[in-house]
This record gives sequence, structure tokens and C-alpha cells, in this order.
Amino acid sequence: MIDVQINEVPLKEHSPSIDNCLDEQKLLYDMLLSREFDNRSAIVTRQGRAWFHVSAAGHEGLAVLPQLMEKNDVLVPYYRDRALVLARGMSIVEMTRELMGKATSHSAGRTMSNHFCSKEHNIFSVVSLTGTQCIPATGAAWASVLDNRNGLVVCGVGDAATRQGEFYEAVSFAVERRLPVVFVVSDNKLGISTSTEKMAPYRLGIFNECLIRRVDARRPETVFPVAQEVFNKARFERTPCILVCRVDRLDSHSNSDSHKLYRTQDELETLQDPIENYVAYLKEKGAITEQALAEQKESIKADVMEIFERVYHEAEPDPASVSTYLCNRESAPVVHIEMEAEETQFKAVNQVLDEALSQNPNVLLFGEDIEDPKGGVFGFTRGLSTRYPDRVFNAPLSEATIIGSSVGLSACGWRPIVELQFIDFVGLGLNQLQSQLGTLSWRTVGKWRCPVVIYAPYGAYLPGGGIWHSQSSDGILAHIPGINVLVPTTPADTVALFRTALSLDMPSLILIPKHLMRERHERRLVTPVSLGQANIIRAGQHITLVAWGNTVQLATMAALQAEKNNIDIEVIELRSLVPWDKQRIATSLRKTGRLIVVQEDTRTASVGASIIADVLDENDNFFSLLAPPRLVTREDIHIPFNPCLEKAVLPSTDDILTSVYAVMG
Repeated sequence: MIDVQINEVPLKEHSPSIDNCLDEQKLLYDMLLSREFDNRSAIVTRQGRAWFHVSAAGHEGLAVLPQLMEKNDVLVPYYRDRALVLARGMSIVEMTRELMGKATSHSAGRTMSNHFCSKEHNIFSVVSLTGTQCIPATGAAWASVLDNRNGLVVCGVGDAATRQGEFYEAVSFAVERRLPVVFVVSDNKLGISTSTEKMAPYRLGIFNECLIRRVDARRPETVFPVAQEVFNKARFERTPCILVCRVDRLDSHSNSDSHKLYRTQDELETLQDPIENYVAYLKEKGAITEQALAEQKESIKADVMEIFERVYHEAEPDPASVSTYLCNRESAPVVHIEMEAEETQFKAVNQVLDEALSQNPNVLLFGEDIEDPKGGVFGFTRGLSTRYPDRVFNAPLSEATIIGSSVGLSACGWRPIVELQFIDFVGLGLNQLQSQLGTLSWRTVGKWRCPVVIYAPYGAYLPGGGIWHSQSSDGILAHIPGINVLVPTTPADTVALFRTALSLDMPSLILIPKHLMRERHERRLVTPVSLGQANIIRAGQHITLVAWGNTVQLATMAALQAEKNNIDIEVIELRSLVPWDKQRIATSLRKTGRLIVVQEDTRTASVGASIIADVLDENDNFFSLLAPPRLVTREDIHIPFNPCLEKAVLPSTDDILTSVYAVMG
């Protein structure tokens, strides 16, 4: 019987040889095993022993590709690449656990079936958003180039997903940097029920034909020589390629779909089965007999059935463990070099980036216009590319590429720090931020991690920015689980929070308030700041006033004004929005009995509203109230261009004072 180690064949160590021979019997075995898994999965799904299944029937010809891969190559598959993943080394036992969402599955029951992953075999974790995997694949390929090794990245993608903008970005980035990556397109001419015949970009002439090779994977024996040539060129000549593999999808899209609704009987009868074609090829060569084939099928069927039955009785995930590996906030010891922070946040960012580059050879900077002589739109990186020319890189005008490539880089051992010109532009990379960056550690229970640090100028109170250069967006960003959101307002805290973020094994997003970044402060020693550690700017007895970013200055000014009327306000600065210091706010509220939160983001579904709700969710806090809590905020309106209009929509010191006098009665 097949045990846990089934199909976990030793991966080849790297060899300079470019000549490989097709192992025909292994290919047949892998294809038959994949098909039997699909057959058995369909049965147990109907029985209610599993919930969702996507068949790979018809795509088995791609199982030939891992025979051309080396041990340290990376496979970034998509959800119909079952045969490819099996051939790479992920076992039937692991796939069955994934199908049934068992505690010992690679995701501990957190991801759907067909979302393959195996860190041991360098199989990157699949996400459902089709095409999302392509940019991280280029990041992994870039890591191979930076490490100066002949590593190859094979990225699977469906033909319908090649219309995703991120596929175009990935191909462009691969060509621009000459990355050793091959995009393997499973071309079954369907996107669920929609024909891709007149939609796929490689059929519309969108791409230069020199990028594309085509092969009929319905005849698996023809794939090997073409793929061997393509893989070797990518590996040794760093020539990326789109390998379009013609396949037929033999089953419905998934168990919740019926392809008979949109495919004619004539079409179904003309579909080609790669296993039948390959068996015919082997029989013609005299490489297999009908009896041997039948015996192999029966053996595989019995083994798979036994595994399914055994795994079905394995333990379900413990609900108490559902949040593990979401936030790996156990930091490595922060190397605390005693230094005085520069006078401004602008200079402090440059200072701490220089420190990071000098201390860690795996740190690199990536962002738009960050190389000298520009050094970034705000000059944060000025002088750094001159000092570290091999680790400071200009990015294309593409936030998805910037964030997505950092996922692949960090998963392969690098520590990327990326700059976004304005946080307003994060929407273009939001897909990568929330589907890849925020979920990777959680969905792989810590096997793959991406310790990326992203920083960006944010907020308004700097006239002339308008709608697209003045947003704070902290409510959107704080809503994504698995990412720290930090907001320093002084040079010393900027250095400290960057150091903290760089010590973590999880992604962090640092927001630099534009209105404050060039304000001068006295030089002072940098002291460590832990995640979620708020700062009491001013002690007081009558009101707890919570602020962050640009509004800290407003809150402090309001407290000074209120003092003239004998109102003593405690001002608390949240230097971290995710996580935030609930304990310090609660302790202050129990003393003052009054709570005001001020923010520049919009009111609805905001961080400020969430803070008030969470603090008052505890009885001791609620019954400490002497007045209803207040949220001083921008209403749900965009930031206008004209300074008079901008001033009209943003919270002001007067707005804070109005709430101060209201809660004091």
C-alpha cells in the first residue's frame, strides 16, 4: 500500500547538464495517479465527505514538466495543476488531507482543496484569485538572479487568467529583468463556461511571438523536448517564456458546475484524453501491455481508496488554533545601535534605510524613482543607490508589481523594503496586499513567510494634493488581517518602528504623515518601540484624547487651548494601528471617564469608530463613562484640490475643542 511518502521522489541536485531523458513509466504513473485522485474525489464529495473539488482531468500531460526541474527550482502552480504538483513531489496523502481540510493538511484546513503547497518541494501556495500568483513568481525568479544561481521558476496559469492585468505585469517584469521564469499556460479554451478562443492574448497577437512556444499537451510525449529547450533557455540564458500547453478539460469546472449546460455533445465527444493518447503511444512503442496497464490501474485505485478511507478518520482542525501564524509578532532581538535620530522624519527614513542596508546583505529597496539622482519623490532614498548599487532598484510604474514581487523575494529569503509614492496608489496593489502578503503565513501555517516592509507618505494637511494624493486610507489597510500598520510622527519613532518592523517575520506597512515629515525636532536618542505601544504625549485627568499621524499635532494644540479653561486632557498617540494599545486607552478612560478619538480618515467603517466600539465593549470601560464618546473625523467625502475646500473637510483644532466642551458639559 502507498504510505505517507508516496511519490515523494528525491529531487535532482543542480547539474550543469542540459540533457534529460524522459522517464516514460514515471510519467504514466503520475498521470494515472492524478486521474484516480480526481475520480475518488468526485465520489467522496458526493458522499459529503468533502465539500469542494476541482478536477484536473485532461491536464495530466503537464506531469512531464517536473522531470526537467532541479531541487531548488520553485513551482508556483494554479488550482488545476494537480498532476504537475504530484509529479513534483506532493503526495496523495497530503492532497487527500487538503481535500478534506484535515488538521495535518498543509494549511491545517484553512484553504480550499486544489490550493496546493509544499515548502519541502518548493511548491508555492496557491490562492483562488486567478493570475495573482504570476507576480510573486517573478519575485522568486528575481531572488534566484540576485543569489547568482541558475534557479528556475515554473508558474502555472489558466488560459482565462492570462487576461488578468497582473499576468501582463508579470510577463513585462520578467522580460525587463531577464528573469528565469516560464509561465505554463494550461490552454483548455475555457474560463469556466466562457470560451477563450477570441479572448486569450496570445491568440490576439498581444504578445511578441518570440515570447511564446506552443505545444499539444494532449500528447504528453511531445511536451518534453519543447519544455526542455524552454526551461534550459530560461535557466541558463535567463530568457523568460510563455509556454502555451493545449489541453482539453474533460470534466466540469468543479463539482458545483455542469459543463453539459454550455458544451454540446459533439464538443464533448471530440475532447482528447492525454492518458489514452499516451497509452496508445507507449503501446505502439511496445513499452507497455494491456495487462500491465490494467494491473497498474487496479493497484493505484486500491491504494488511493485506502488512503482516502484512512485520512477521512484523521483529526479535524482545532478551532482554538485558527488564528495561529496570522500575526507572527514575536520579533527577533532588535539590534539596538545607540544613535540620535535626524531632525526630520524625512531624514530619519533615509537614516534607518541606510542602517538596514549596511547591516543586512539580504535587505533591498524597491520602488518608483528611488534610485539616484532622484532618490524618490520625497527624497527618502537619496544617496542610497550610490552606496548600494546592487540593492536599490527603480520599479516600473506598477504597485502590483512592487508589492507582488516582494512576496516572492521575501519567500525566497530576501528582506525587501518597498516604497509606494503615495498611499493613495495602494489600490493598484491591493490584490497582492490582501490575497498574497496578508495571507501567506496564515494559509501555510508558517511554512512560507513574507517579512516585507512597505512604507508610504500618507494623509492630507498639505494643500494641493487633491483626491489622489491626500488620502489616509488607514481604515482600508487596517481591515486586512496579517499586516501591521504603523504610524510614526517623530524622527526617533520613525527609526524605532522601522527597526521593529525589520525584526519581524511578517509584513508591516509604515505610514509617514506628509504634513509632519519635514517638521524639525531636537535630535535625541532612539529608544525601542514595541508593536502596539502607544505614547502618552500629555498626561491629564479630565478627557482621554486619542490621535495618530497628522492629527496628533491637532490634538496637542487642542489640549493646550483647553487648559486655559481648566480642562486637563490626556493625549495618547497611537504609533501602531494594527495592533493598537487598547490597554493604555482603557486605563486612561477609567481615570478620565471621557473619550474622544480624532482621525483624518472618513467616518464609516473607520479605525476611530472601531477603537470606540472595542474599548466600550468591556463593562468596566463602559461604566466608567461620564459622557458619550466622540469621534472627530472627516465625513465620508473625498479630499478636494483647493486649499479652502480641503480645510473645510478635514478635522481641525476647533472641531476637537467643540467635542471637548461637549463631553465636559
